[in-house]
Amino acid sequence: MHFTVAALFPLLSAAVPGEEYILSPTSRIIEPVSIWQTSGKVTGAVPGQTYRAADVYSLSGPNASITLDFGRETAGIPHLHFRRSACKGDVCQTYGLPSLECNSSCQGLGVSYSESAAFIGPESDWSTYFTVPDGAVYIPMRPGNFSMPRKWGRGGFRYLTFSLGPKADGSTSVEFQFQHVYFTPQPNIKDDSKLGEYTGYFWSDDVLLNRIWHAGVYTLQLCQIRADSLVNHNYTVTGGGWAEDAVVRGVDPKDVVMGEGAKRDRNPWPADMSVSLRSALVSQNYDNLRALKNLLIAVMVLQDPVSGYFPYAGSPFGDFFAEYGDLAGFEAWSSDTYNLWAIINFIDYVLITDDFPFAHQRWAQVVRALEATYQYIDPATGLFNGTKPSDWGRDGVGGTNAALNALYHHALTRAAHFSTLLSNSTNTTAAPRRWLATAARVKAAFNTHLWDAAASLYRDNTTTTSLHPQDGNAFAILFDLVDPDPDATAIPTTNDTNNNNNPTIPAIAAALSSRLTPYGAPAPELPGAVSPFVSSHELLAQFKASETHGDAAPALRLLRTQWGYMLRAFSNATLVEGYSSVDGSLAYGFYGDAPRFISHAHAFATGPVYALMAEVVGVRAVRGVDVDEDEDG
Repeated sequence: MHFTVAALFPLLSAAVPGEEYILSPTSRIIEPVSIWQTSGKVTGAVPGQTYRAADVYSLSGPNASITLDFGRETAGIPHLHFRRSACKGDVCQTYGLPSLECNSSCQGLGVSYSESAAFIGPESDWSTYFTVPDGAVYIPMRPGNFSMPRKWGRGGFRYLTFSLGPKADGSTSVEFQFQHVYFTPQPNIKDDSKLGEYTGYFWSDDVLLNRIWHAGVYTLQLCQIRADSLVNHNYTVTGGGWAEDAVVRGVDPKDVVMGEGAKRDRNPWPADMSVSLRSALVSQNYDNLRALKNLLIAVMVLQDPVSGYFPYAGSPFGDFFAEYGDLAGFEAWSSDTYNLWAIINFIDYVLITDDFPFAHQRWAQVVRALEATYQYIDPATGLFNGTKPSDWGRDGVGGTNAALNALYHHALTRAAHFSTLLSNSTNTTAAPRRWLATAARVKAAFNTHLWDAAASLYRDNTTTTSLHPQDGNAFAILFDLVDPDPDATAIPTTNDTNNNNNPTIPAIAAALSSRLTPYGAPAPELPGAVSPFVSSHELLAQFKASETHGDAAPALRLLRTQWGYMLRAFSNATLVEGYSSVDGSLAYGFYGDAPRFISHAHAFATGPVYALMAEVVGVRAVRGVDVDEDEDG
């Protein structure tokens, strides 16, 4: 398998090979491409009509609407100009969002957003919670220019609908011109013309790989947001509505932070950073990955003062969990795995950015979070026995599961090695020795209790012996838990440059690869689902296995199959959060029957951005950061 590739890092020349694949705008003024559809009594627009700023649209009577298509996912604040309006009828109001009564200024014009054509309508798709409708925002139809208030600008949408409500009188009408959307992602880039300039570029003669890489980079861009524009989860309590005005604690409100999603999940999550950190490193390394540092701060400000654990969700969603979780009587904000991810990603961030002042400032928190885990080691097996209820969405959270223990081994070894880089003022020698000793015991127990030679895969845990998870097996390869097994089917080894002459690694990778569907790699630990988050890690694991047997075809097959399908099925420009492994539909078991809630631009789906740079081009990160290095060395 041969193709030409190139990786380019900051160029002075304006000409970039493959720049036709770049999806980012070169201006914050974004205009629609065309009219997608109309309903009811509408003049000045027909479906398929090319957008022109001078066009005047007229809506009359109940349920009249016009939907604008921006051609790809975008984000920001709509601006329009009202020419005239007349109204009569009852008030239109949904879920406490803005509305205007007919006898006051004028009944409002409904505004709704959608990432997918499947959910276009008078109400937006869902961004607050998978059981909470967003509704429509009704804006005043007064003559003159109107800018949507910032908190009701949308973090991710392709389709923008304007409508008169179902209670509007037949004589109600409005004429307006749509001006533009002001693009709000990456507020730390002050020169608008630089939005389309990356800190690294990928180009090859494989069109699909080029499209996947650039879709990943654009997804990352949409997820870098102002720290005062996160989803307001108080609407979860009211049962409907939405706003993007929640503020990250510990960060300047006007600063940038990496949220996990563009439309929803606009919140810092410690696990998801495991993908977005590396993807941003090779493509969007602005201000020394400032958005990722602020993500870490948003997590670390919520460290539990009693247990020492880092939270499941960073601020502000984590603040909401803490406030309402106590009242509900559950620990939904607590996670064994996400505590470990916070530790791992803190270390990786410091090594990548050389931000050792930050490391010295926060290292005591990291030590406390890691030390807090010892009480959960099962004396009978030697494995970490998880007790916290939350994870990335998988079933079977907790117990002695493989993913948790692989992460635990990785966190212990990473912390021990990293501690040697810190000065004596922030380092203790006893703790690193204990961490390494614990990691060795966990690794031995992992292989003793979880390995299933018949399946060439690790079991999910010591009680569910028939389930072989995607996450635990991918992490086992990546984080150096795989011991050679004499019963593993040997695959001839070549090009063993990284001490990986271990037949079990390619055997595990082959077993994972054999489960690939036309839609992607299934995650049986979340039945019926494809998880781009977990598959981003499997992708790196497949590439690592190729270093043993010299064949990267399985990794590239996973990349082309899953991410190619994601582009074809859901978006031509961004990477979706999750979908069905059964039929490829927009369904994700963690959310029940709520496809309109699923994010179409999710940073944890961007694994190919780094994988293509590191494994296809060969541009690696800092030594000690790439996960394919021997953790026992």
